[in-house]
Amino acid sequence: MLSSAATVLFQQLQDFGRDSITVSELSESPQYGYTESAKADAVGPRFVRITDIKGGKVNWETVPYCVCENPAQYLIRAGDILVARAGSVGKSFLVSDVPEPAVFASYMIRLRAKDKTLPSYIYWFFQSRQFWLQVADASRGSAMGNINGKMLAGLTLPNATPSEQQVISDFLGVLQERFAGKSVDLLELKPPFQNVRRIVARIEALAAKIEEARGLRQKAVEETTAMLNAARNFAIGEKPNKDWLPLRTFVAQIFNGKSPDCEKRPATPGEWGVLKVGAVSFGVFDENENKALPPYMQPNPEYEVNSGDFLMIRANTKELVGACAIVGKTRHKLLLSDKTFRFVFREDKPIDKNFLNHVLKSPALRTQIEQQASGTSPTMKNISKEKVMELLIPPFSEDEQRRLVAYLDGLQAQVSALRELQSESARELAALLPSVLDRAFKGEL
Repeated sequence: MLSSAATVLFQQLQDFGRDSITVSELSESPQYGYTESAKADAVGPRFVRITDIKGGKVNWETVPYCVCENPAQYLIRAGDILVARAGSVGKSFLVSDVPEPAVFASYMIRLRAKDKTLPSYIYWFFQSRQFWLQVADASRGSAMGNINGKMLAGLTLPNATPSEQQVISDFLGVLQERFAGKSVDLLELKPPFQNVRRIVARIEALAAKIEEARGLRQKAVEETTAMLNAARNFAIGEKPNKDWLPLRTFVAQIFNGKSPDCEKRPATPGEWGVLKVGAVSFGVFDENENKALPPYMQPNPEYEVNSGDFLMIRANTKELVGACAIVGKTRHKLLLSDKTFRFVFREDKPIDKNFLNHVLKSPALRTQIEQQASGTSPTMKNISKEKVMELLIPPFSEDEQRRLVAYLDGLQAQVSALRELQSESARELAALLPSVLDRAFKGEL
């Protein structure tokens, strides 16, 4: 949104007939940063890297240090503009304050505005569409897809008067505060910017409606999912009672596989792949979530995954440990990983796999699983075979299991359809704003 507003403002200057001027005419010679390794200990000045700039801000408390014997030429001061020349090419940051001595890293270029040029004017130009189009052209001509100081210095922007620079900086500064949640009014604008306030206000209003629509659709999905969980609670039970049976009543054995050193890519048809932890989520099996087994390694047939297998994730985040799914028809040749369980069911105590899948997704069983999962990390947990075998499940007859599966499958299908509608709506809404902005760029709003 800020980029869009900046684009409209700079377009107004161009339309008003302002001559173009290069960045080099408004700033001192670009300077590259200091080459050194970051240190956690305070061995020298702070060492600002591209990764330390997030959301247009720097959290100085997390910025590392570096050894720099002669830091004078690399010291950052308020008003400096830092531009990424590699990685996030063109990403920029306007330094507002430097609480303690700090130097900037070598993958950035520093610009300092000359007298009578507002640093914020150059910075806001670096947020505009006009800037990014020039950066894209310049970096395409670079063998490494980077931008250097000479390229940056040669970029052109409108030659605004000091008062126009101030108007642009003030207007966009206020707009930035509004997006940060502050209750401030948009500034009134005079020629040549008299139409920009109206355009930006319309863009803001449209963006707010789009966000409201997104929120309502997401809320509908969340509420429907809550209804599904409530239905599972009602059908299955909110918590175990004395009649509930341990899972070992129905499961004879639980196996897990191995996780050898695999290639980082997924397996191609005909190759063996080892399941990644993301292959199994709640009721969904994704065979594409795998890593290719190196061709020199022989697959162990004990770990082979087949259609109809019932799988559970042994180790994952607290929310996802214990996720289960039934394997459908697969195109790949797959092996269990050490983080994936496969159930072998008892023949004398049959249980519907789809019923068990619903039960293990129910709040009552999720509570048991999270209580039985262990791990030193507050986020990553794992559950043992022995703990899984002791999970308590309700003892429904085979007919009751089939009826519950039909009922809960129907509800699940409705939730899935709503989620797909939400995703489709989100895609449509995501495409709407760029269309509106494009009209604004062309002066059609």
